[in-house]
Amino acid sequence: MPSMGLMTTLSLVESGLALILWVAAFSTRGWSVWSTGPIDVSIGLFTFDAAGTVGDNPTSENPFLTTIALETIGGVLMFAAVGFLTMSVFKKNKLSSLVFMCAAFLSGIFIFAAIGYYKVNSSAKINNQKVTGLFIGYSWYLAMISGVLIWSAPGALFAAMRRGEISFGGY
Repeated sequence: MPSMGLMTTLSLVESGLALILWVAAFSTRGWSVWSTGPIDVSIGLFTFDAAGTVGDNPTSENPFLTTIALETIGGVLMFAAVGFLTMSVFKKNKLSSLVFMCAAFLSGIFIFAAIGYYKVNSSAKINNQKVTGLFIGYSWYLAMISGVLIWSAPGALFAAMRRGEISFGGY
């Protein structure tokens, strides 16, 4: 089992790399990068847009599965980084950190697969990448923030109870 310091370092490096790649893609593609969302860009500069293409050139025979796969992989990576950071916070409570990380992995799979599904359908109906992309960008941030809040609250509560900082009826 790697040390907590190593896990924290890996997650920070991953986050920094994702940010660098997103800035690089934004500087080359402009606002159209919103159609992929930062998660897709963090996987690499092969930025599939909502329709599964880069510009007018098709990048996949099955853009639906490609987009879903990218969103799912990205979700797992991002929530894994959050889980690793959480493990470094709950150093004395291995159970809380383990439960949080497992929940984060599952959340990443379902949340981002759902976003990928929505992106494909919405792009098929509304052929305007900038509008769709901005909406997806905001949805991505909301999903990330809500996911962190939902899964960190029970873990923090459990850790505080174990430390004896709060109690409910003597428990």
